[in-house]
Amino acid sequence: MSVACDPIQINLSQTNPRTTTMYDTFAKILIAVGVFLILVGVIVLVLGKMGILEELPGDIHIEKKNFEFHFPVVTCIIVSIILSLLLSAVFLWSKK
Repeated sequence: MSVACDPIQINLSQTNPRTTTMYDTFAKILIAVGVFLILVGVIVLVLGKMGILEELPGDIHIEKKNFEFHFPVVTCIIVSIILSLLLSAVFLWSKK
């Protein structure tokens, strides 16, 4: 008894089970972003404990009787420059 194979049928033994899907790529991106945010959080926490990011010249601090406002302008600029340099390095490295 012989069994005829339909040419339209897909042979499962020939398909590649290791093909990446859109969800695999999205999951990897989410993991990378999560790891990056954890690293940034640890760096900010350590720098805050060391007193480096407390009050730099140029930060706005207003204190009244029942009101206190603090806006770290210079700290935001420094963090922005550092993150821009890091992300530029990552994007240049990923293109190669």
